[in-house]
Amino acid sequence: MDSKITFCWLREIRSIRGNYGNTLRKVGRIMKKIILVLAVLILATPAWVSATDTDNDGIPDLDDNCPLTPNPEQEDSDMPEGIISYWKFDEVSGSTAYDSVGQNHGAVYGAQWTTGQVGGALSFDGTGQYVVNEGIGASLNGLNAVTFSLWCKSNVIGTDSGALICTDPDRTDNRDMRYDKDGAMSGRYNVIKCGITSTDGIHEVESSDSVQTTCWQHIVMTWQSGELVKIYINGQLDNSYTNQPPRAGTLTGYTKLIVGAGGKDTGST
Repeated sequence: MDSKITFCWLREIRSIRGNYGNTLRKVGRIMKKIILVLAVLILATPAWVSATDTDNDGIPDLDDNCPLTPNPEQEDSDMPEGIISYWKFDEVSGSTAYDSVGQNHGAVYGAQWTTGQVGGALSFDGTGQYVVNEGIGASLNGLNAVTFSLWCKSNVIGTDSGALICTDPDRTDNRDMRYDKDGAMSGRYNVIKCGITSTDGIHEVESSDSVQTTCWQHIVMTWQSGELVKIYINGQLDNSYTNQPPRAGTLTGYTKLIVGAGGKDTGST
């Protein structure tokens, strides 16, 4: 049984070559990690997240590029304010994931095109399959607020699978979003872990206990200077834990965005 994760909003990606895979072992058998990415959206603003779907097209307002007009295929062009990049992953084939807002297109390495919850998606098995963009630093560094939003689905609970990271993986969670089976800060299990790094320092948070499921989840990480990082799950503010103070300043040290990896998925570029 393969471990599958599906993600739906992100921010830019950068070219990187290396094996960011990890494997899970159960009764002596290797279980692959598979990530399906539907779309990725990043906003240069903090976001209050709601599961409201005003036009009843199955896409929550925050993720909907036209929240007042039903468009389940997300074909309309009007976007929420503050968008930096948006990847729909609807290309079906090829080696490029196109940015629908700017020029931050992603290079696809080994990931498989497939069908998502809405439109297309990319599937990553955790063994050197990823999408990456080289220009993320210029878009992220210097921001005093940011929101990363994605959809995810996993058929395995108790995984450390990475969703996205904005530097080369280095065994830390300073700039990533991922599943974490053992929350080191909180002592909770099967959590979602997110982190940012600003000019004021590192800030990481862990979600409530046992939030990993095998159902679709809408996960948002949002941060504003001087405030705690917040995690929203399915439109609800999570009771997240951190042992670190809020961080002020602006984002720093963001060099690339890799889809299909997290801080624990180390490899060489």
